Amino acid sequence: MLTEPLTKGSGPGHFQLEPIDGRTFGARISFGPERPLNVIVDALHAQSDELLEAFYSVGGLIVLTDMHDITSHPRLLLSIS
Repeated sequence: MLTEPLTKGSGPGHFQLEPIDGRTFGARISFGPERPLNVIVDALHAQSDELLEAFYSVGGLIVLTDMHDITSHPRLLLSIS
């Protein structure tokens, strides 16, 4: 169970893994509102091992935040799933 924020990765592709309030499993990944969608998607691809490790460590539920532009580029969503 994740109890406090944890930073994974390095450079422009780093991400913050945060607990979901009131939950005993799962986490939220935040990239920050200022990062362009292509940078976020590139980071997810480049750090797939870290992302998979994070996924398993929090019980198999990750909520990706700060990806509002994904609605304009649905193929990117498929590429990270």
